[in-house]
Amino acid sequence: MTFDVRDSYLSDKDSARVYSMYPALERGWKKYCPTCKKQGYYFFRGERVECDCQMQVALCKHYLNAGIGLKYQRLDWDDYENKEAEAYVTSRRYIFGEEKFYDYGIGIFYFGSFGAGKTMCANLILKELVKMGRRCFATTFANTVEQFTSGWNSNDQKKYFENKFVNSDFLLLDDLGKEMRTKNNLPETLFDNLLRQREQAGKVTIITTNIKYEELAHGHGHGVLSMMNETKVLVKADNPDYRPTAMRRNIDEIKKNVTRPIV
Repeated sequence: MTFDVRDSYLSDKDSARVYSMYPALERGWKKYCPTCKKQGYYFFRGERVECDCQMQVALCKHYLNAGIGLKYQRLDWDDYENKEAEAYVTSRRYIFGEEKFYDYGIGIFYFGSFGAGKTMCANLILKELVKMGRRCFATTFANTVEQFTSGWNSNDQKKYFENKFVNSDFLLLDDLGKEMRTKNNLPETLFDNLLRQREQAGKVTIITTNIKYEELAHGHGHGVLSMMNETKVLVKADNPDYRPTAMRRNIDEIKKNVTRPIV
């Protein structure tokens, strides 16, 4: 049976979290649309487009529940600047290729320079998985540490951490960085335990970092690197910083009254 996001409903707890962030979504698609604002249409890429408000609201809610913010909700593969880059080509093959690596517990480890599109590719992959009906969650590693420690004094928070961070079929840990190196070793230990727990359960973890791949051994040792080599596709992103180009595009679209749909 083909999954249709329109016919899929969030749990009461997940809905409450989403509505606490964006109360307007609780009004439903007949009264609110995050894209056309109930005009019934919007202009995109030189054309007037009739708005599918029901789909826009459904996608928005499911993406937010998966931790995918509004910025990446409105981006698609066409927005990636360099279609010949390793990050783009490998990401497309990972999610659209006939091999279906993601069904075999294989994740992706993106490393490389700032602004090279690592986070964008990771979020685009996660969006495709959400539209397949998979349980996904995107977060930063800094937030992972914060949410984990919040569970020390709250059973509800502990259950939330286990549900989203440990048990999601696909977890995106974005921006693994310098917070790994602290005196109490909590971030390092948490990362190691979380990664091993998920790998043993056959869960897929996608990671992005600006740290050089060889430098990770200083924080985690060769055991973790060996495990990542076994369970992840390694992708080096060394494109020029695309963010200035993205900013110019955003400004140009605002001037032209362009509205990007949630895709």
